[in-house]
Amino acid sequence: MDLRSLMENILFIGFIIIVLCLFLKLICNVLVLLIVTRKILKVKNRNIYNKVLTKSWLLGILSDLLTLVILVFFKKFNFLEIESIAFVLIGIVVSFILTLIFNYFYVFRSLDLLKKKRLIASIVLGALTVSYYVWIPLGLIFA
Repeated sequence: MDLRSLMENILFIGFIIIVLCLFLKLICNVLVLLIVTRKILKVKNRNIYNKVLTKSWLLGILSDLLTLVILVFFKKFNFLEIESIAFVLIGIVVSFILTLIFNYFYVFRSLDLLKKKRLIASIVLGALTVSYYVWIPLGLIFA
């Protein structure tokens, strides 16, 4: 097997993994938003899913990518000497914080909610949709 076919196989497998991660994140967002909107926000309107789902999913992906860029930047320039378990924990915490900020200030802001309910919904959505299935393998491979 030559180097070119090996690289093509690696890129193909990487593409499949990325698509599976995006699909898994969408499923997590749908399930968590169903719970959050019904139990916490007590909203019965189904139009909320159209408004909130796409924004929360895309901003969740953005928060994961930003976290990855931040950690790679710090690791590459030796600002952080981190082991794999610390890499996973820092990735999860930073991704959670970014997701929380995005959800609170952008996703749930368009809804007519009290700040307390908006904060609780953002925390629950952020905690349950952080990409643990991405950070744990990255911590084992990258760090």
